[in-house]
Amino acid sequence: YEGAANGLTPTGEILALDGVKNKDLIQDVLTELGLDGKYSVESIQDSLDVKASYPDDVLARVQAYNSLYDFSASRDVQQENFYPTIVGITLYDDFDTSISEADMRKLLSTLAESYRSRFLKDNVFAYSRAVTEDILDVTDADYRYQLDIIKKQLNIIGRYAGELYESNISFSHNGISFNDLSLKCQSIIDNELSNLEALIILNSYSKSPVRLRNQYQYEIGLLTNELEQKQTNLEELDALVASYEMDDILYIPMGDSYVRVDSNSTEVYEELMDKKQELTDRITTLNSNIAIYNQYITDLNIATSPRESKDLQNKLTAASEKLVTIEDEFSSMLKAFTESVITEDNIIIERLRFVSPSLFSFSFIARAVKCALPVCLCTLLLFFGFMIFHEMKRLKNGEAF
Repeated sequence: YEGAANGLTPTGEILALDGVKNKDLIQDVLTELGLDGKYSVESIQDSLDVKASYPDDVLARVQAYNSLYDFSASRDVQQENFYPTIVGITLYDDFDTSISEADMRKLLSTLAESYRSRFLKDNVFAYSRAVTEDILDVTDADYRYQLDIIKKQLNIIGRYAGELYESNISFSHNGISFNDLSLKCQSIIDNELSNLEALIILNSYSKSPVRLRNQYQYEIGLLTNELEQKQTNLEELDALVASYEMDDILYIPMGDSYVRVDSNSTEVYEELMDKKQELTDRITTLNSNIAIYNQYITDLNIATSPRESKDLQNKLTAASEKLVTIEDEFSSMLKAFTESVITEDNIIIERLRFVSPSLFSFSFIARAVKCALPVCLCTLLLFFGFMIFHEMKRLKNGEAF
């Protein structure tokens, strides 16, 4: 599938090559085959060897372009710029040397098939994650909170649909592309939700005036603190401007520190004027915002009529219903998209074979060494112990003589 050669899953996640050794996967397979009481997950994990390799065409290209001298001898993953698309899975019988060939084949094939099923399921789920969950019933919440929830959900769907469109421009479902859906979400936000937001704020509509008043007072406090700081900065700057022609050296505040400059410069004076204008504009904006919040607090004293409350709630309900329609449409698109991208052909399992190690094979020699090594060590210890005992006895007899 597209993306495999870049080390990614169909949904753009990092591709884990050793997923077949996952503990939960092995446990499920052992349970399915009724072997969970006979073998442990750890014993199967230790007996599995997963080795990635490159297809022949990629191997040839790498050799031709990069002159990888030892690459043909070992197809292990060595290059960061190339990702394998072939994975060899070997199951050794270290966990049970008496297991039959038929049982070995069944265990390994079940592990591979279970990995493929989980791979397909996980990638489909990734496309259908929480963006399409039903919105919570928040009709009892304050109007502003309801609006924020609807806007947030539309932003999530719109952004996700936009990301999918960038990598899947040609995809459409029922004549609608991901970009169409993304633009639809943005249109609802820019028009209907913006009008509702203005209506709620300008009229101070709220189901909880006390809570809203406390919020407005908190905002006024923040703005007032900033206003006092800007006014102090402006006074300091006015003093600098007044002394511009009197002093040869000026210290201009730049953030948390002061910068020394020569006053005999037109550029310096212009910078001072620009800074003063910037402070003046900000002070004007702060005073305006404080006045607006004070007006909001005044408007809160005017109770919202039942008719106004009902009309506003109806508008919010209509916006919520549009969100549900968008969610259903997006869910349908995601389902069609996953069916076109994630198929049984994403992972192909082939060439399953049983290999019985020969007398001179590495596997046989390794197992022989593994089994014989403890016996050899014990024999050597006994031999040296006997020699030491014999030597000590001989010396003792010699001394007594």
